Amino acid sequence: MISFLLKRFLTLIITLLGITIISFSIIHLAPGGPLSPLTEFNPKITPEYREKLVKMYGLDKPLYIQYLNWLKGILKLNFGNSFS
Repeated sequence: MISFLLKRFLTLIITLLGITIISFSIIHLAPGGPLSPLTEFNPKITPEYREKLVKMYGLDKPLYIQYLNWLKGILKLNFGNSFS
């Protein structure tokens, strides 16, 4: 019985990890990138401010670090800022 529950738990963890990787990939593969809704339609944003936003949201870090930070936020029930 314990081995069955352990297998089910491991399957659950692997499935959830796969779902988060797919979700993160879809967000980053979207045309324009994560900051495009914020920067493309606002002509007042300077390149310096855009760079500040990139650093503020951690988009200058490697993709695996961004994923780990994103996953940590989800585990803390912090789903990030909405740009809409």
